[in-house]
Amino acid sequence: KHIIFECRCKVTDTIGGVQFFAGLSALDTSIFAAGENSTDDHVGFEANATTQAATAGRLDLVHEDGGTRTSQSTAHTLVEDTYVILGFFIDGISRIVPLVNGVAGTAVTPSATWTPTEMAASFVCQEEGGSVDPIVSLDWYYCIQIR
Repeated sequence: KHIIFECRCKVTDTIGGVQFFAGLSALDTSIFAAGENSTDDHVGFEANATTQAATAGRLDLVHEDGGTRTSQSTAHTLVEDTYVILGFFIDGISRIVPLVNGVAGTAVTPSATWTPTEMAASFVCQEEGGSVDPIVSLDWYYCIQIR
C-alpha cells in the first residue's frame, strides 16, 4: 500500500528541550516515555531532546517496527514560531521518502521484515524535564492510503 502523510505546524515558546512527534503511530497514551519515543510502531518526524541534545529542534524522519529503528538524521531543524510543512510518502514497504516544504529528502529503507500495524495520526509536543512549555500549532494535516 502507498501512504501519504502531510501536516503544517510550528513550535513556539521554546525549541530547546522539545520532544516533538508528527506522523503515524500505534495507539499509545504515552508516545514519549523516559525521554524517548517508546512506541514500537511509528513513522514520522521526531525531535527528541534525549538523543538530540546537541542540536535543539532537529527533526529526524524516524521509522520503528516492533522496536527496530531506522532514521534519517537532520530532515529539518525547527525554527521558532515558523510554520513548516512536514510529510512523507510510504512506497509500499520498500521505502519512506521524507518531504519538507514540498522538497523530497533521502529515503529511509524499512527493515526487510517490516509488517506495518494499525497506526493513527499522532502529534506530541512536550518538554523534557524542565521549566519551559513548547506549544505546537497544527494548521492542518491529512493522511491518504492508496490501494
